[in-house]
Amino acid sequence: MKSPEREYRFLIDASPAVSGPGNVDLGTSATYTATPGMPDVVEHDYWFASAESTKWTVKANADGTAALPVEFTSADQNVLRVRARDASGGLSPVTEKQLSLNTWRPAIGHEGDIGTQSGAATFTFTTPMPDAVEFEYWLTADPATKWTVPVSGNTASVSYTPPRIGDYEMVVTSKEFQANGRVFPGTFTFDARQPGAVTFEYSFDWGPVQQVAAQNGRAGLAWTPPLPPEGSASHNLRVRTLTADNVSSPEKTYYFSITSAPYYVRNDSGAVTEQVTVPADGSGAGTMTWAPPDRGSYSVIVWGTTADGTKSGGIGYSVYVN
Repeated sequence: MKSPEREYRFLIDASPAVSGPGNVDLGTSATYTATPGMPDVVEHDYWFASAESTKWTVKANADGTAALPVEFTSADQNVLRVRARDASGGLSPVTEKQLSLNTWRPAIGHEGDIGTQSGAATFTFTTPMPDAVEFEYWLTADPATKWTVPVSGNTASVSYTPPRIGDYEMVVTSKEFQANGRVFPGTFTFDARQPGAVTFEYSFDWGPVQQVAAQNGRAGLAWTPPLPPEGSASHNLRVRTLTADNVSSPEKTYYFSITSAPYYVRNDSGAVTEQVTVPADGSGAGTMTWAPPDRGSYSVIVWGTTADGTKSGGIGYSVYVN
């Protein structure tokens, strides 16, 4: 007599074991040890997850182990990946070693109210980095222009006054295109807040980026929207400014919607007895005269038609004749 079989499942991990320091400092070096999890290992590949295209290969010792020298030169070097290769070229699964990288990020404090008329403030930089010699600082609105200040102890102070009063984020306005906008042509007005802005760069609905020149920090953009397929559609306009040397401002997004119906009235399901076409004037408005044939409930359906025959979404008007 035989008993039923019992199955025992287990997994063989052929990936290498990686040992070495888990806490490291930016600007230093370290050596890690790879111990194989499969036989006949002759080489180890290793790289950082943040730079997949840059890999290093080292020969393994007779026992399959290998030393992996690493230099920490970037703040994103926080995951070390290692795999082994045997004599036939077979590769092991990849091992990942998570690292805690001390990037010596400086702290910033300030005194004075930079939002007042005088606009002056004193900024203090502090760094935990040993033997630091200088700080480099710049404005996010102008990353191409950088300044340096020597470190005294582990701190330094600088005074800064903005070149003008106001918000550096540009302004986008439009009389025609609002949250409940219409389908007819309209104009956007761009108002720069970035000193030296010469160009506005813009894009509708994440489409191609286009440019319009700034005149004294302003520009107007005429636009005819596409006809919404179902009566209304939401849009966005993204705009930023550029200086002559291509320094950009923060991006501003302007949200608006387009409706293709002339008015908004509740829908009605009553009967439609005839169809009348009337011309539209330059603003897109039209006038219709209609005489009901008898008492009862009616629906008047209104839609617009462009020159190429494209129809807008329809709107129903409820009419009750007593």
